[in-house]
Amino acid sequence: MYKKYEREGVVSQEWVDNVVEFVEYCESSPNVDRLDNQKMRCPCKKCKNIKFCSSKIMLEHILRFGFTPNYFDWVDPGHAELQAQFFELREEARQNGLKVTDEEIWYLLVEGHNAKNRVPGVGYYARKMKKINPSSKPRRSSTSSSSAAEMAALKEQNQRLQEQLDNLTSNLSLTIQEEIRKLYGGNLPPRGYDDGMGGAGQPRIC
Repeated sequence: MYKKYEREGVVSQEWVDNVVEFVEYCESSPNVDRLDNQKMRCPCKKCKNIKFCSSKIMLEHILRFGFTPNYFDWVDPGHAELQAQFFELREEARQNGLKVTDEEIWYLLVEGHNAKNRVPGVGYYARKMKKINPSSKPRRSSTSSSSAAEMAALKEQNQRLQEQLDNLTSNLSLTIQEEIRKLYGGNLPPRGYDDGMGGAGQPRIC
């Protein structure tokens, strides 16, 4: 997020100001993961966006340790809609059991890994990422609405598979019942006294 050092060992004031703004935004945003409605995940190198802490501790950690590698760039409040779409798609992917990374979702929203001129902050994020093999093509999407459509299609596919599984289970149960009717003429076989279902002194069931 922005240039941290003006020169070796000297932190730039711009970086400090923007880290403060980032923490304040996280504190007020409803899209941030929280613990007990207070603590937030700290994206510093020490906490690695896993541990929860207060906004004050988060600010101290980021200023002291910097951001954890590959942590996606903050989008300023002017592009909060894009940020909200990211969290929404990530939650949908989690609920549907899709194994996609934050980077894949982010690139899908900003239309590829070279979208540094489209959204403020993306250029820095792209520079942090590992170099992509030139022979491979990044996933692209013409609009953010198409990414939502892809998620919806995957969700619908999962639902169809579940319905097919339910039908298969139901048909198998009916088949077993039909075979029992054929074998015993619609009556259940008599239970013995030693089958564990009644024991001595219990009447047989026909």
